Amino acid sequence: MSAYVQRIPFVVFSAILLVLSSCGGGGGTNFVPTPPTITSVSASCPATAAVGGTITCSASVNGTGSFSSTVTWTSSKTSVATINSSTGVVTGVAVGNATFTATSTQDTTKSGTSAAVSVTAAQPPTATISANPTTIALGQSSVLTWACKNVSLCTASGAWSGNLSPMSGTETVTPASTGTFTYTLTATSTDGKTTASAAATVTVTAPLTVSVSGTGSTVNTGGTMQFTATISGGPGNPTTVWSVNNVVGGNTAVGTISPTGFYAAPTVVPSPATLTITATVMDDGQSAIGTAQVTVTVPQGQTITS
Repeated sequence: MSAYVQRIPFVVFSAILLVLSSCGGGGGTNFVPTPPTITSVSASCPATAAVGGTITCSASVNGTGSFSSTVTWTSSKTSVATINSSTGVVTGVAVGNATFTATSTQDTTKSGTSAAVSVTAAQPPTATISANPTTIALGQSSVLTWACKNVSLCTASGAWSGNLSPMSGTETVTPASTGTFTYTLTATSTDGKTTASAAATVTVTAPLTVSVSGTGSTVNTGGTMQFTATISGGPGNPTTVWSVNNVVGGNTAVGTISPTGFYAAPTVVPSPATLTITATVMDDGQSAIGTAQVTVTVPQGQTITS
């Protein structure tokens, strides 16, 4: 029994040594993590850029461990092209060639340089704009279609305003009054030295209306009457179609009407005797309808025979 009791301290001591050894104590070897390293950096850019225009370069960073992929950009010729040190956005300054270097911010001994980028003269800017339709009634809308090319800025002026982005698109306009509205588009070249302009006009008219009147309210069988369509508003290019009781040009039963509104009554009183004369007016996509009534009667002194 006493021998067993004496062996306990030795067992406890051995366990303590084992724990210390596993924790790096008692002469054990400490664990040292491998530091992150940068192994290579490469850079690539589009082959060309225009004076005043921009392109974006990209960098690829390789390494071991938890390395940083952040780089700092520099230009070989800032007189030809500059580059944003953090974003890699290149701006053309003058015609020529330049390369761009990406350097690791973690290890400045590691860098990569792009192939030469050719900076060319700015292309002439262009501006186009159209309106559809070009003539509308008050309260209606027109759609502008526009585009700027080879530009640093696309500007709206006249009946609209502001810098437009993106450089092409459509916009619906609804003028608040009658008149002619001019929508101007100005394109500024990438170097800011030249501009090009274009314009579209939209004419807004009062709504198209028409009223119809005749020289009387009754007409004898076989008689005639002139009807007049009084037109207001609209673009000013109206065409008129005449009808009798919704029959274009009429017929022998209800009487006929000419393109100028000249009505010839039938030889027999129709049933019903009161007829509707209609003028339908069309004017560049707008339309209006006006009506009047006329009653066909038997001439005084005549009788209706069955």
